[in-house]
Amino acid sequence: MRHFGVSALSIDGPGHGDRRTEIASDPESTRKAFEAAWTAPTVTDEIVADWRGALDAVSSEISPGRVGYFGLSMGTMMGLPLCVAEPRIEAAVLGLMGFWGLNRDRLREDAPKLEAPVRFLMQWDDEVVPRDTALALFGDLGSKDKALHAHPGPHVAVPPAEMKDVANYLAAHLGA
Repeated sequence: MRHFGVSALSIDGPGHGDRRTEIASDPESTRKAFEAAWTAPTVTDEIVADWRGALDAVSSEISPGRVGYFGLSMGTMMGLPLCVAEPRIEAAVLGLMGFWGLNRDRLREDAPKLEAPVRFLMQWDDEVVPRDTALALFGDLGSKDKALHAHPGPHVAVPPAEMKDVANYLAAHLGA
């Protein structure tokens, strides 16, 4: 389904795209550079500030200014704190993340504060995100309007129909 009058904005996370500070020829150096970008103590606050600044920059272009958020895996790791900090975000699709690894303490702190409606996606056989940690994160989300969509398969195997329905979910919640 197409939704007219809907705009999209995408920003590279730390260590991705134009934010890569070095392009290494070997995988180990690339991994270390990526890890350094994501483990900086202020990275979450920096990326939240970047995304809020981007919303400010395009706010005159979006009408009437209703905002949704879609981010899986690292997009949830950094996006959940954004959704809590940014009152313009009225609905979110999050998932493929749990209370583990990088940013787990920040997610624990922010999850109960999320008030916007949220659809949470998870892969039942996720080899990256332990199932119990994803279920715990979903359980701790503070939204009174939340839904869990779980599918069999590994981390990268979210069904195409589920991905396609993200736009429908956001459009329905944003009145698009």
